[in-house]
Amino acid sequence: MLSEIIKYKRKNYLVDGWFEEIAFLLYSYILLIQQKSNIDGNIVEIGVHHGKSFILLSILSNPESEKCVAIDLFEDLQSENIDQSGSGNRQIFMGNLRRFSPNYRNLETITGNTLKIGADTILQKAGGPVRFFSVDGGHTPETTYNDMQLAYRSICEYGVIVVDDYFNEMWPGVSEGVNSFCSDFTVYPFAIGGNKIFFTKSEKYAAIYMADITKMLVYKEPLIDRKLQNRSFYKKIAFRGHEVVAMAKYVKRGLNEQLAYYLYNNHLILRKIRTKLLKK
Repeated sequence: MLSEIIKYKRKNYLVDGWFEEIAFLLYSYILLIQQKSNIDGNIVEIGVHHGKSFILLSILSNPESEKCVAIDLFEDLQSENIDQSGSGNRQIFMGNLRRFSPNYRNLETITGNTLKIGADTILQKAGGPVRFFSVDGGHTPETTYNDMQLAYRSICEYGVIVVDDYFNEMWPGVSEGVNSFCSDFTVYPFAIGGNKIFFTKSEKYAAIYMADITKMLVYKEPLIDRKLQNRSFYKKIAFRGHEVVAMAKYVKRGLNEQLAYYLYNNHLILRKIRTKLLKK
């Protein structure tokens, strides 16, 4: 399992889409926590595009007892993609999934607009409750709210909802939709990173997920990407009245920026020395 994750981590640049490195780590951590805790359930993603994040979900699924459900407009219904957030293509998606996931056979697909799909349809396709539900479909407030409530009605008590682009300045409708949803439904955020927020229904499980993720970040285990894990950092912050663990990556300064920083700081030091000498 871990070898397949590492292998895909090195090759996922070959799949078109948007899946930040920190998000890759957090997805892996949470799904591995669920497996270690013997948490069963199915996996769903709204807005799969070409499969960049869905492939990781598939790799970390149990093909014998779980299903992975991909929901997208695909090429058939792009006329309903009113905000042009992604452009799903079934053939490309299927090709990528077969290429990178050994568990591609447990796939189920729903081609449709989620504004016209109910949670019952998703649960029927999945064959039961969902343990991990990724929301990355339409980015309008209405669609985001709708997709979040579909996820809420589909997950089990310990299930996780992850929403993409909450902090993306190009898609303010996502944060608007999520905030409206959080006002109407009781959810507990527990992690932020890679432009995503992770929620669960249960305050108890939110605390468990946060504690386990923190341990993984401290000990850098499991080792998925040594360079990335050494270049990342975390801290606990407040979000919507709840404590969450936030993860980010150190950004290395460019050469010109480093030089400017060095000259600026040395200039300040020289000024302090000069001031002290003049006082004498």
